[in-house]
Amino acid sequence: MASAAGDIEENLTVMRQWVQRLCNEHADLKLIVFPEFVTTGFVLGKQAKALAESMDGKQFQSLAVLAAEFGVHIIYGYAERDSDGHIYDSLTLISDQGQRLANYRKIHMTEFEKETFTAGKEVLTVDTALGRIGLLICWDLAFPELVRMQALQGCDLIVASSAWENPYGEDMHKFSQAKAIDNVIHVVVSNSIGTCSGFEFAGKSAIYDPTGNVKSQLNSEAGYALALIDPELQKQHREGFYKMLSERRVDIYG
Repeated sequence: MASAAGDIEENLTVMRQWVQRLCNEHADLKLIVFPEFVTTGFVLGKQAKALAESMDGKQFQSLAVLAAEFGVHIIYGYAERDSDGHIYDSLTLISDQGQRLANYRKIHMTEFEKETFTAGKEVLTVDTALGRIGLLICWDLAFPELVRMQALQGCDLIVASSAWENPYGEDMHKFSQAKAIDNVIHVVVSNSIGTCSGFEFAGKSAIYDPTGNVKSQLNSEAGYALALIDPELQKQHREGFYKMLSERRVDIYG
């Protein structure tokens, strides 16, 4: 979706509309993933600091009620302010009971984000009723060590909420595909569309299977990619041809 810059109430309204539509159209839906900064739009500098909230703020409270109402897990990106006033590019995972299961702070900042946001310091994986999920934000996808660590920690799914801009949409796809096949794991990428802070976002949200093939993908329109994530498929691939994780030569390269 395209987020309205600085208009949290409007963005929450649109998010509610999407959740209601998706859950009405797909009764067995378990997880909805929104893009990076979906609640605020991709804002920097003073505007980002003004819009930032604590992880338990009004945005979380609103979305927690929404998740519980529709019985679906929700992942969304927002600007977080901690108790010391630091601002983070963050991602929250809410359970289908409306409980916060995880809050991830983006580790890898792009050049134009560094003046506004503090980099996170924790690689995050979280156990859920759906399996173990590893969380990433946007540029994190470019770093193979991060996803490899999450895969070795037993993740069943990698989720990356993004605001990846043009003309680099194809690069986002390549990074995502590589993370999936290199780690034999499902990867979900939810990316923004529209324009904000001088950037035009690439869309191309997609779901990848553990061999890097696209299960579902969008172009640059508002909409959703939908697919079944089957951890058993990941297990079968890892025990079949794609044995890279179990055959790593840690005696040679760590």
